[in-house]
Amino acid sequence: MAILSEYPDLVKSIFLNKEDNEAGIYGLRFFIRGKPWVVTIDDVIPFIGSESSPSLTYARLADMPAENGAYWGPVLEKGWSKVKGSYILSEGGWVENGIGALLGFPTFTFYSSSMDSTLELWELMKEYDELDYLSGGGTSWWGNSCGIASSHAYSIISVFALRDQSGVIQHRLYMVRNPWATTYYSGNFRSSDSRWTDYFISQVPYGVDPTTSQNHGIFFIPEEDIFSCFVDITVGHNRDSEGFSADWYDFEDDPDAISERSYSVDVPRETGSVYFQ
Repeated sequence: MAILSEYPDLVKSIFLNKEDNEAGIYGLRFFIRGKPWVVTIDDVIPFIGSESSPSLTYARLADMPAENGAYWGPVLEKGWSKVKGSYILSEGGWVENGIGALLGFPTFTFYSSSMDSTLELWELMKEYDELDYLSGGGTSWWGNSCGIASSHAYSIISVFALRDQSGVIQHRLYMVRNPWATTYYSGNFRSSDSRWTDYFISQVPYGVDPTTSQNHGIFFIPEEDIFSCFVDITVGHNRDSEGFSADWYDFEDDPDAISERSYSVDVPRETGSVYFQ
């Protein structure tokens, strides 16, 4: 969800009804084993705390009020919990599974053990970033030298370079966000690092101030240190950015259907298996 939240249009694509409604019923689309399914839920969300001072039990929007009162996070979380069977069973997981289940995007993963050059990876990630691909990094369970959480997934917001006044690249960075909205990153280009000159700060994408962004869970990892922090990086192939589009649900006997979604199969009489691709 943290990776997805950087792309509002993709978030909206999951919801069949995108506005609040008096019935309190929401339809969400998930991809289960690659196939789109519509999941229907009500708007009853679990809270903890007192009646006068409640707090959301899981997706903690109540701790940081969302713009315009939006509460898509808890609704989406409840829908996925219905798919999994409970909130507890929906906890954790892999980045590639999350992207696939929420969006149906194909994914590919780079592992630290299989990469020869962090510069080569940065150049690839820079290209993917410009194509609006989704990306996130995962940490190992045994810890890391960056001071960030173990067995956790982080969203990669941007891949960019810092240049001197002659236009020569001096540093190549990843802008990363912790969905917990906290960070204890202790590596180079941390918030207190003297490398952050006013000139470099002015080049950070989206107007983010790297000296205070840790308050929102945002931090910056230099290209050469990326695998000191992450053991893998997963990229979601956003085909929408390349002009790909497709209907993901149809009504029975819909006269406006763009394509025919029915298939006829003749099973052979002889013993054997039938495979579909």
